[in-house]
Amino acid sequence: MRKTIFHIDLDAFFCSCEEIVNPKLKGKAFVVSGRNKRSVVSCASYPARKLGIKAAKPIYMELDKVPSLIVVPGHYELYDKMSMQFFQYIKKHFSNICEEMSIDECFLDVTNALKHYKNDPVLLAKTLQANVKRTLGLSVSIGISHNKFLAKMATDLNKPYGITTILSPEELKTKIWPLPIEEMFFVGPPTAKRLRNIGIKTIGDLANFDDVKLLEATLDRNWYTTWQNALGNGDDFVDTRKNDPKSQSVSHTLLDPTNDVAEIETTLKYIAQELQTKLEAYNMAGSCVGVIYKINKVNRIKNETLNHNIYKWQDLANYALKLLGMVWDGNSMIQLLGINISKLIKVDSMESLEQKLVVKKQNKLNKIVQEVNKKLGKDLVFIAKDKFIS
Repeated sequence: MRKTIFHIDLDAFFCSCEEIVNPKLKGKAFVVSGRNKRSVVSCASYPARKLGIKAAKPIYMELDKVPSLIVVPGHYELYDKMSMQFFQYIKKHFSNICEEMSIDECFLDVTNALKHYKNDPVLLAKTLQANVKRTLGLSVSIGISHNKFLAKMATDLNKPYGITTILSPEELKTKIWPLPIEEMFFVGPPTAKRLRNIGIKTIGDLANFDDVKLLEATLDRNWYTTWQNALGNGDDFVDTRKNDPKSQSVSHTLLDPTNDVAEIETTLKYIAQELQTKLEAYNMAGSCVGVIYKINKVNRIKNETLNHNIYKWQDLANYALKLLGMVWDGNSMIQLLGINISKLIKVDSMESLEQKLVVKKQNKLNKIVQEVNKKLGKDLVFIAKDKFIS
């Protein structure tokens, strides 16, 4: 049985998030970017793209091009939150076989889910698309194929809010093969230039190229995978292991720099609560905690490795406060605060982690009692809850 793979891309994701919190931006030409000369465009709305505005371009150049362009500062905590809600939603309601590629993009194996949608992948895609829009307010484009390469290529053919299938040899030949070799997923400009030098101008040219030795010499070790992708024989394994993060962090830029201890404590507690929510979403805990802070426009971090794993916001906040106290002079104005946790482990459930922590503390306490009684020569010290049973 051939698999059915979706590639899902959140359309102009940062801009979509900004439109959710500020509906007045809908239909406007705007970008998410800083305003200083070194800032680059993080994301451009579709009306801005129609005016020639592109992501990764210096903002001063784009403003010269379109002086009326609206510039919105990035709210990356919001983007993280919306991204997490999106991935949680599709895993819960459509398929948990999900490979997260970035904050706004994933592959989804919907092979087993099709039976609930009359074995019609387009019906499933339309349902997912409409439900995400209604529930989260986000627009997605979906590419559908039997492997990840073709699903990814399909998505880019019809954006925004599009659904494109490449499920037959005919669709491969008519939709993918005519595309310039530069538009092929995994083929960068240097590789495309080398391919053009041997007469390969389109993806179809690559698929039908018959000089295997020349192709191997041109593409080196990646030649076979690239060639098979062009033929439509890509990888169909959706790797859920890639979803587990190596670390998690939350940081907030303060509206006004401060050295007020009470405000700093309150901010770190709020950040710790956000971080606990992120860890619980992945069923993860960590043993290396760090406090992130910015003084005089310089980001810094102070870490500590623990001998146990934590995830609760109270623990995160307490360690962050302790670490900040080790490096902050108490007078310098702090412009940004954050907490990072790394050396993450997966746990079956947060309840099981709590039980392990309780047992570990109990064993440590028992050991102390035993050592004290050994020195006394008598069992004079005991743990109260073990002695008095209600």
